[in-house]
Amino acid sequence: MATQSIVAPHDSTFKGFMSKVDNARDFFEVHLPNRIKHLCNFDTLKLASASFVDKTLRSRFSDMLYSVQTLKGKGYFYFLVEHQSSPDKLMGWRLMHYAFCAMNQHLQQGHQTLPLVVPILFYHGNQSPYPYSQSWTDCFEWSDLAHDLYCNPLPLVDVTVASDDELVNHRKVAALELVLKHSSLKDDLMVLSKRLAQVIHENENHRNDVILIINYLFSVMDTPTYKKIVKTLIEKTEGYQETVMTIADRLRNEGREEERMISQQKLANERQHYQQQMVLNLQQQAVMSLKLGLSVDIISQITGLSPSDIHALR
Repeated sequence: MATQSIVAPHDSTFKGFMSKVDNARDFFEVHLPNRIKHLCNFDTLKLASASFVDKTLRSRFSDMLYSVQTLKGKGYFYFLVEHQSSPDKLMGWRLMHYAFCAMNQHLQQGHQTLPLVVPILFYHGNQSPYPYSQSWTDCFEWSDLAHDLYCNPLPLVDVTVASDDELVNHRKVAALELVLKHSSLKDDLMVLSKRLAQVIHENENHRNDVILIINYLFSVMDTPTYKKIVKTLIEKTEGYQETVMTIADRLRNEGREEERMISQQKLANERQHYQQQMVLNLQQQAVMSLKLGLSVDIISQITGLSPSDIHALR
């Protein structure tokens, strides 16, 4: 209870003061880095907490979020101000977490690019100066490695530009990379199937992995292509022939069953359509007969429609 009685006045005072846009403008004009401040149109500064941040996100923010348009055409910044009365070794991460939340909320509103969110820590504690780094990568155990990882382009595995000669040397994942790279190609299928058989055999892929690959090929390739690759796998993968044949047979049988079910459904739909058309023709005949003055009983005998159905057509 004592902690709450101390913290609550800080919160209410800070938020009450910073909720006024002219106060916030002076704060940012004084404290923002020049490289950012010179890009801001402070006439457009507004508090974004109410209109921008949803209920879930507001519960994560302890303080204020603002938006401002830029002086360099389309675009704007968000300023996130967090105030603390005690040091927090992980504050750099907390600020980045809040910033990422704001960016995600921005994307959920339909925007296609990320906004620049500028996190600012306002500190007024007893310990002076503030003792911890504001670089969020310093919150990691290996801060140098984290900085190198998260402040540079992230690792990319692009099999579309890798040669097959390179991929075959990727041990057990070579089979996966080869089939994903070539699944949409129609040329060099025999080369692909031989390479695939080679890497499965040499790297002794798990039997379940072979099953996954065969299932995948069946789902993405046409039947002639699939049959060629399976035939090569059966011939070239010593120790896997039985597995390949079993899975291939099962998939073929499932394919036949699916075709049979589709054919039956198509036949049923055609039969239903024919019956509906026949009823419609009889109803039209009954209407014409009524107009000619024939009795309901006679029309019923001619069309086979019940008297109640004929009465409903009047």
